[in-house]
Amino acid sequence: MRSMRASKDARRLCNALLSLGRLPPPSGGSLGIVLYSPGIIGLKEMAPMEGGSGFARFGSGREVRRVEDEALVKGAGLFTDDAAAPAELDLSFLRSTKPHARIVSIDTAAARGMPGVVAVITGKDLLDAGVKPEDLVVIDFNREGTAMLQDGVFTASEWLRDAQNKRIAARFLRASLKGWEFCRQAPGECVDLLLQENPALNRAHQTRMLAEVNKLIWGPPAPRTPLGKMDPDAFKRTADIALKFGVITKPADAGAYTDEIWEMAQRR
Repeated sequence: MRSMRASKDARRLCNALLSLGRLPPPSGGSLGIVLYSPGIIGLKEMAPMEGGSGFARFGSGREVRRVEDEALVKGAGLFTDDAAAPAELDLSFLRSTKPHARIVSIDTAAARGMPGVVAVITGKDLLDAGVKPEDLVVIDFNREGTAMLQDGVFTASEWLRDAQNKRIAARFLRASLKGWEFCRQAPGECVDLLLQENPALNRAHQTRMLAEVNKLIWGPPAPRTPLGKMDPDAFKRTADIALKFGVITKPADAGAYTDEIWEMAQRR
């Protein structure tokens, strides 16, 4: 961390992003391949939330209407840079430029020697000061009851009414599940195949990510359902959260998902 004055443009950008409104609970939950039919699901037209903002207006392929312009053009915009407290210090976070990289060490000498810097603190400094690693763990949304299913395979209920389409979906799902099983048993060969198709990818990064994904799929902790089969409780929680925050406009009924394709995929 460096105590350096950030530019007004950067500050105003951050404030503009924050002013757009509250965000929905982040997604989480077990990762696997599932197939169900969300025929009832559709995006709701934006309805302002408390305070006049609403995240429901953001969605794939949706036009976004700006709500902050009026205050800005009238000179009524309020930014953190417009206010200052006595002995105020500015905080800046330096983040790794390598996603999911393992940080071996951090040389803070140059930053500490810069004019105006009061402190440079790394994660190791926090641990050395007595902060417990478990106190730094990201919130587990499963434990909080706000995790939503993700990484699913979706189709339309109308498409599944055709028996031939059901067989196509079952073959696709069977191949996907067999692929994950293979990557669990032979992760090195799995990464080799991936790099054959995408040579520009970094081997070390893909190897580590596969190891993490295997943990999500197989545990620990062990999943409550077989690979690729949806947990009914997780589906209900996801549907309830989606309804509460306006992602769907009516409650999910019994036909909103099906295990039929998963059952078909189990037949060899």
